[in-house]
Amino acid sequence: MRLFGKARSRTFTWFNQTSRDLLVWLEPWAEEFEVRPGSRIDLVVSGKGAAGDIPVDVTPTHLAVYVPGQTRVRVLIDGADRTLGSDLPAPSTGNLPMRDFTGLLFSGVEEARLGGAPEAARLDMDSLGEKMADGEVRLEPLAEAHRERLKSACAEDGEIWSIYAASWDPDHFDESFDRILSLDTWRSFAIFVGDRLVGTSSYIGVDPERGVLEIGSTYYVPDRRGTGLNRIVKDLMIGRAIDCGFRRIEFKVDSRNGRSQAAMAKLGAVREGIIRSDRVTWTGHVRDTVLFSILAEEWPRGRSQ
Repeated sequence: MRLFGKARSRTFTWFNQTSRDLLVWLEPWAEEFEVRPGSRIDLVVSGKGAAGDIPVDVTPTHLAVYVPGQTRVRVLIDGADRTLGSDLPAPSTGNLPMRDFTGLLFSGVEEARLGGAPEAARLDMDSLGEKMADGEVRLEPLAEAHRERLKSACAEDGEIWSIYAASWDPDHFDESFDRILSLDTWRSFAIFVGDRLVGTSSYIGVDPERGVLEIGSTYYVPDRRGTGLNRIVKDLMIGRAIDCGFRRIEFKVDSRNGRSQAAMAKLGAVREGIIRSDRVTWTGHVRDTVLFSILAEEWPRGRSQ
């Protein structure tokens, strides 16, 4: 946060990390700004209301930003001032959040919004389970062709499965693998570094109506833990989920698994609490689950500077 005279000012930054144009929809003015792939947009918010939250709605094509009342906003794309030095003034909305104010003001008259209101609930389900890659790391949709190589990878650490909800050790692998492939609400991946299959991870309980999914059932071979691989994989999976329109990503960790809890904290996920006696694992252990989450507007591309 910086100070300009008596007015507080904050800069919010988003990067378009997708391969398509992103339309940033600025409310309450219905101003629309096109952000090309790889480009950056900065919103410089100043005034009495600048300390307030800036909620966003994310869809595959739009980022709708609701500016707090009693502020002025300057828009820069790749450093170029798109408001031509004339800040946009946001009116006072009293105690009503700007999202609710805009909804009430234009309810039933979407034709009054420039280009039509973005659909916050529209999800790109077709792209969610597609291949992802970052350098030599790639995630391929899990398939029968991966069975034997993943079985060998999972056998490299027979001790770790005691803190998993289900076992992928050699005695239980085929049953677990078949079950994962049969689940309609999962999107699972084989994780490669170069040509070597080194693990697996999944989208779990994909709920398009709520715009919520979980990332879990993650395993890496021992020599790839602590190498930064997990961060690359999580960045890919979280980014893909948000690009597809999901608004909330959950992570559910066995309370005994300190390594995974530390990884969630490092990732920036919010620890929401403990779900007591949440499930009975394959060993018969009654598990307490630590719930973490990341919201679309909290992901680094929209984090306040």
